[in-house]
Amino acid sequence: MMSGLAANAKARGDRAAALDWYRKAYEAASGPATRLRWGAAYFANAVDLAPDDAERIRRIANDVLTQASQTRNAFYGANRRALARVVTQLAHWRRGGARDAAAQAVVRQFEGLCGKLPAGDPQVGTCEGLIRTAKA
Repeated sequence: MMSGLAANAKARGDRAAALDWYRKAYEAASGPATRLRWGAAYFANAVDLAPDDAERIRRIANDVLTQASQTRNAFYGANRRALARVVTQLAHWRRGGARDAAAQAVVRQFEGLCGKLPAGDPQVGTCEGLIRTAKA
């Protein structure tokens, strides 16, 4: 329901209302995988609708990556796709270098997340691949 309200607000051009609904949908999500996916949607829409709000975007990314660190199998299936969406949007957002400091902080957090995975875990390669995308 909230995602539909967000999409309607976005279609009307009401960026503030759209972001508010995406935030509410994220905050209302329950379960780690669901929160991870809704957080990725909130992040992608913040980049799209408020690209100059670096603090908000960095904060959302921090929340999403914190959620990923608490989500078992964060780098498989739909969770991996959600994180791929985050890094693709992050790479798009940082193009031109104007937001590089904020983007670098997110990349460092992502690197820390990958570093906490157990050695030999197949998720390590996926995580490192996502970092390469974020740095592109």
